[in-house]
Amino acid sequence: MAGVLALFRDAASAADSPTVLGIGSWLLAIVFFWSGTAKALRPGAAAEAIQDFGFLGQARPAYGVALGAGEIALGVFLASAAAPFAAAAAAAVLLTLFALVLARSVVRGEQVPCFCFGGDREPVSLRTLGRTGALAALAWFVAALAYRLDAPPGGRSVLLEAAAAAAVVGLAVLGDATVRTLTYGSGTYPTETRS
Repeated sequence: MAGVLALFRDAASAADSPTVLGIGSWLLAIVFFWSGTAKALRPGAAAEAIQDFGFLGQARPAYGVALGAGEIALGVFLASAAAPFAAAAAAAVLLTLFALVLARSVVRGEQVPCFCFGGDREPVSLRTLGRTGALAALAWFVAALAYRLDAPPGGRSVLLEAAAAAAVVGLAVLGDATVRTLTYGSGTYPTETRS
């Protein structure tokens, strides 16, 4: 882990700024708030996804609630800036492990629904793996930056940082919706199934 951290710490030196650290922390916090809330609101579906990935013998809604609550707690930890390195490192490890689970499913050709953000029942794909890998890379970058700066992000610009992060997430969602709209029915992009 020290080697990976050193690599990202060196890359982070180009963006050696508490504001960049704050925006990155908020980006991850928003992702974990969103994902955790989706799981907490639909714990049965979240538990089924956990089971489909092979981690449970029987799906119980309590597992979905626990996973959702854990993700929300990590989001709060990231947003609080109380311990930015610890929060970002925890997010990086979790996202990396999840990327490995997704990679296993993709390689095996499993048609497991991700349920990453609640509504999508599309099976895991290279797109899902890429998104998770990008989030893991962001978390490692934020952890390296927090380690390098050794100071909490934020201060006077915390609202601006949160707004900038929300704008980036909004653009990503809009971009994804645009791709879904443009490729709908083409067979190149899986569509959601409605129940």
